[in-house]
Amino acid sequence: MPPKPLEYIFPGIIAAQAIHAAVEFRIPDLLASGPKSAAELALACGAHAPTLERLLRALTSIEMFRRTLDGRYCNSPFTEILRRDHPQTLWA
Repeated sequence: MPPKPLEYIFPGIIAAQAIHAAVEFRIPDLLASGPKSAAELALACGAHAPTLERLLRALTSIEMFRRTLDGRYCNSPFTEILRRDHPQTLWA
């Protein structure tokens, strides 16, 4: 057993909660029509724009979303399957 098990477990818990939050806000569904800024997404889902920006940047770091050169976000292959209308959806 590692000397500090939480050092290995805690990052996974944070990532899982961040993914859950993005799905609850329907971010994969909102990005299905194309890239959007964090402000556009926040307006569409009722989130606080600066906080949503931080969430999206964190999820981009683990390749859950992609960021375009102009700062907008789009789905990655990992988040495409989190859309509710995807034929093999895992959103639940």
